[in-house]
Amino acid sequence: MIFTRLEDIILLRAEALSVLGDQLGAINELVSVQARRYEEGTGFTFNLGTDDIIKLIFEERHRELLGEGSRWYDLIRYNKIKQNDAKFMNLINSGGIYWPISRRLISQNSLLTQNAYWR
Repeated sequence: MIFTRLEDIILLRAEALSVLGDQLGAINELVSVQARRYEEGTGFTFNLGTDDIIKLIFEERHRELLGEGSRWYDLIRYNKIKQNDAKFMNLINSGGIYWPISRRLISQNSLLTQNAYWR
């Protein structure tokens, strides 16, 4: 069974909207997730000119989905979007973001080869 939560889907949509240039739509989705968790009147304010909406979305994903196994994939997507962390970009470009293939599986199937990063 695959389980997901509405907050995960909404935040993925906010991320997509932001990357596509719809910052207002992304903020609306982000606020809808935050409004479910926080008390009314806490006052979410965003400045479209100075706030990094993508960063805010990924910070909210980190808080909302803590312990649910999505952080690694979020870090990969965030760094692919931002491209401001040279070490992480090197990891992405060298294939280090992909899991290694089990040696046992490789020994059982000669058609499998280890990912280049893990050789």
